[in-house]
Amino acid sequence: MIPSRDHTVDYQARRHEIKFTFTPYYGSAPLDYSAQTLQLAYHKTTLLYERLNKKTTGLDPLAVRTTPLVPGDPQLPIASTVDHRLSLDVEGTVVNEDKSYVFLSFLKCLFGNIETTFFKKVLDQR
Repeated sequence: MIPSRDHTVDYQARRHEIKFTFTPYYGSAPLDYSAQTLQLAYHKTTLLYERLNKKTTGLDPLAVRTTPLVPGDPQLPIASTVDHRLSLDVEGTVVNEDKSYVFLSFLKCLFGNIETTFFKKVLDQR
């Protein structure tokens, strides 16, 4: 589960993992609300950081970072000219097998078809 950014709240990007168990119901009679065909359990939250372990933000980007943190990085959206944190909208996140992330919903709008990521998982709270 990826929370959508609020655009006005300084909310660090994160990924919530919720485990679920689905028990199919094959009967034909209506179920009452006490029937538990879907069970959810919180598993963990992973906070997402930009390169060099910098926190991200959910604020609307009002500026562009033109000086890369690491040589070769593209220009990226930042909160403001004073606040240089990367501004992310992460509800379209894909987690790769190597645990890297690609944020499709927001970065595709900026960079087209990207196949690499500039972010890594560095904190795993249990």
